[in-house]
Amino acid sequence: DLITLIQVFEHIEHPDQLLQEIKALLNQETLILVNVPNMSTNPFELVVADHDFHYSLHTLLSMLNRWGFEVLTLTQHHIPKELSAICCLSDIPLSPAVQDVEPIRHLLEKTLNELETLVKHCFQVKEASQNHPFGLLGKSYANAYLTGLLENQVDFFVDESPVNINTTYFNKPVYHPSNVPQGAFCFLPFPQTMANMIGTRLHMAYPHIEWKF
Repeated sequence: DLITLIQVFEHIEHPDQLLQEIKALLNQETLILVNVPNMSTNPFELVVADHDFHYSLHTLLSMLNRWGFEVLTLTQHHIPKELSAICCLSDIPLSPAVQDVEPIRHLLEKTLNELETLVKHCFQVKEASQNHPFGLLGKSYANAYLTGLLENQVDFFVDESPVNINTTYFNKPVYHPSNVPQGAFCFLPFPQTMANMIGTRLHMAYPHIEWKF
């Protein structure tokens, strides 16, 4: 048997209660697949209004172990910006755990600093664009957050997905990169490593746009 909990735990106010209910459904051969956003690699995760909890490798592993699950696999490389875990019932009896808050506090401070840096960079790009059109890459909660901070001073959004092209987002057009005006500025709202990878590819494919990352 396999139980899947994909994009679930971040929305649950009391994940410990859910885990207790799940345990009642399991036998020793049942596997559980858990997938949650990774706060460690995406600082914009902190601004998602309907996420009650935010997870890192450390906190997800700690929660599952604390409630009597053995984690067989835990990775942040299967899906970008997400954590994936496969676990089962543990043979080790559940015992009270003392949570060390210092690593969590350090991670939260680090993530908040990264978020502040990305926001400042976005404002700098907007200011540098002057009279050129200014846009954001993608349709995401990161862009929803930035659009609000910019008081809707975004001219367009860019997306390569056929589903999103020629639609609107916050009443602004969503362009394919090939249709973005010559010389327009486009900010990539991603953690630096991911932004470098995406931005380098886009710069090579669409050099008429000022990709900023």
